[in-house]
Amino acid sequence: LDEDDDAHRKVCREYRAGVHFAGWKSERVVATAFGRAERTKEGGGSGFRSGCGSGSAGRDDAGRIVEVRPDDTIQHRRKVLQVKAIVDQELGFATASKTPL
Repeated sequence: LDEDDDAHRKVCREYRAGVHFAGWKSERVVATAFGRAERTKEGGGSGFRSGCGSGSAGRDDAGRIVEVRPDDTIQHRRKVLQVKAIVDQELGFATASKTPL
């Protein structure tokens, strides 16, 4: 029972805190809370960047939409799954069971 209570508290704590996201060097910011992000060639390719400088230092992280593609790193795709889990829970979607019924 203590294990169940601990697991429940952990889930609730993580849910209230949301998903921690400090930013990535190679992120594609497609929109911000204040409008469309600036299109630049920083970091190789033709990604989008916020107009707040490169890297995560000094960046206002509130209100950014970051694009993650299927060929991006596994860490980026895992972060998307963390966000998706919270959205699914908020919308009341059932979670898929990993064990067959």
